[in-house]
Amino acid sequence: MTELQRPNSTKFLSTNQPIWTYNTTNKWNNYWCVVDVRERLQKENIEYQHTYYVKFPQKQKVSVEMHGAFKYQNNLVASKKVKPWHELRVWNSFLLKYRRPTITCQHYFNLEAKQGRLVYHPVCQKIIYKAHPAQQKTVPAQRQQLPFRNTSV
Repeated sequence: MTELQRPNSTKFLSTNQPIWTYNTTNKWNNYWCVVDVRERLQKENIEYQHTYYVKFPQKQKVSVEMHGAFKYQNNLVASKKVKPWHELRVWNSFLLKYRRPTITCQHYFNLEAKQGRLVYHPVCQKIIYKAHPAQQKTVPAQRQQLPFRNTSV
């Protein structure tokens, strides 16, 4: 077996689609449905919309415009005074199709992270439609076609 290649963060973030945090080891917050939508990526600078729910007595949606800079050769975003944690991040198109990351991806996350907290659930998709209406698909209304003829009166 060959060693798993370290992903290129800049390439991963260069998509226009939402990127979900599926699992995290971050124990300092109780966020869920965490999603980032890139607004701009130029050289080593990135701007994106960071949206999530805060789980207190009621769910409260928070959406923050974020700015970051890639400063290190390993493509990590520079930050100060933050304890490290691991996140399993997944493109929206993959979750729409398969509903979860691959078993292999989850396996490597668990090997590295030991124990994470599930942050994503398919119902989280609602948050991106509310935060980013341009990403909603418009489907024309159609009359439901039943596979049988209803003869009840």
